[in-house]
Amino acid sequence: MKKNVLGAIAVLCCALAFAARSQADAIPFNYSGNGVAVSGTLFGASNGNGAYTITGIAGTYNGIAIAGIVPLGADASYIYNNLLYYPADPLFVDNAGILFNVPGVGDVNLYFDPSFGYGNITGDSSRGFVTTAVTVDFSSPTPEPGTLGLLGLAFWQRS
Repeated sequence: MKKNVLGAIAVLCCALAFAARSQADAIPFNYSGNGVAVSGTLFGASNGNGAYTITGIAGTYNGIAIAGIVPLGADASYIYNNLLYYPADPLFVDNAGILFNVPGVGDVNLYFDPSFGYGNITGDSSRGFVTTAVTVDFSSPTPEPGTLGLLGLAFWQRS
């Protein structure tokens, strides 16, 4: 009995340590089009209604490290909501899209237009916008490590 309790405490401590570092689910993605190659991971939290609010990003845009997600309302040149829809099959963003910043490029909007598919927009209202059609691949979200640890604890307790 004492061994089981100590084991459960150890597993719980590990789960909490991982949870402190990772606060969201990870969604690997990549997309490409004429002169555009992007890959990385989106980080977000489920809204419980089939949508994830994207709060972070790690990856590269044409070999340049992506700086981060642009907070809602921070760039008036774009309409964006930073939502990814899941468990839709396939995963998708809507016509508002996800806005992120790339040093030297500026803000980039990945969005979906029902009339032609996915687009990548760069530029701003003063310089003009450039839209590139892209092909996108999203992977299913991976639960953050704290959730995985708690699931492991539940299975361990059942055995």
